Amino acid sequence: MSPIDDMYEIAYYKTGLSSHVRSNPHQSLMQSIQNDQILEYPEKMCIGNREAFQMKDRLDQALGRLDEFDEEFRTTKARFEANDEELRTTKARLEANDEELRTTTARLEELEKRDREQEDALILLRMRACEDRYAVQRNHQADRSVKQGGNRVAHGGNIVFDLKAIEYACRTGANHCQDYKTDFGAVYWIPFDRAVTSIKTFPRELIRICNTVASVEELYQYRNSKYQTDRNAAINFGAGIIQDALQAIDSGDLSPFRDGAGLAAKVQQFDVMVNNL
Repeated sequence: MSPIDDMYEIAYYKTGLSSHVRSNPHQSLMQSIQNDQILEYPEKMCIGNREAFQMKDRLDQALGRLDEFDEEFRTTKARFEANDEELRTTKARLEANDEELRTTTARLEELEKRDREQEDALILLRMRACEDRYAVQRNHQADRSVKQGGNRVAHGGNIVFDLKAIEYACRTGANHCQDYKTDFGAVYWIPFDRAVTSIKTFPRELIRICNTVASVEELYQYRNSKYQTDRNAAINFGAGIIQDALQAIDSGDLSPFRDGAGLAAKVQQFDVMVNNL
C-alpha cells in the first residue's frame, strides 16, 4: 500500500458567530470540536463532523458535475471541430462548383454567341433567298450563274428562317418587304401573317412539308427537271396537305397527323412523289 493509500482523511466544518470566532478563534474551534458529534467511517478512512461530511458530499457532487461538464465540453468541442471540418469541405466543394458554374456559363455564353452569329448569317442568307424569290416570281432578269449559285446555297424551303428574314427586312426598312410576304405565301401556301402568329403551334411534320413544297418549287434541280408534270403534281398535292393540316389545327384536332391517319398516309404518298422526281 502506498503512503497515499494509507492516509486517513480528517474533516471538520462548523459555522458560528463571526464576532466570537474572531476574538478567540483557537478556543472557538476546540470548543466546537468538544461539543460536536464526531463521526468515523473506517471503510472510507475518514473522520469528522456531520457538517464536514455533508460539505464533502456536496464537493464530490460538484466535482462530479465538473467532470460531466468537462466531458460534455470535450464532446461538444469535437462535434464543433467535426462540423468545422465539414464546413471547410463543403466550402471547398461549393468553390469548386462555383468555378465549374463559371466555366459552364462562359461556355454557354460562347455557344449562345456562336448560335446568334450562325442565326444572323442564316437570316442574311435567307434574305438573299427572298430577294432572288422576288426576282423569279416577277420574271426579273438576273445573272444566271449568280441565280444558280443562290439556288444551290440559299434557296429551298426554310419556313422558320424565312419568317425571321422577312421580319428583319421589315424592321430595317428593306425594299420589297411587302412583296417578300406575298412571295412567302406563294411558295409555302400559308399567308405570312398566319405563319407568324401560328408557326410555334405547327407540328414538325407540317413544317417539313412546307419546306419540301417550297424546295420543289424553287430549287434549281427541280425547276429544270424534265419531270415538270410530276413536279407540279407534287407541289399541288403537298399544298393540299398543308391546307388540310391548317384546317385540322384550326379545329384543334391533330389526330390526322398520327400514324395511320388520313394526313399521315398523304404525307407518305407525297414523299414518294418527291423522291421520284
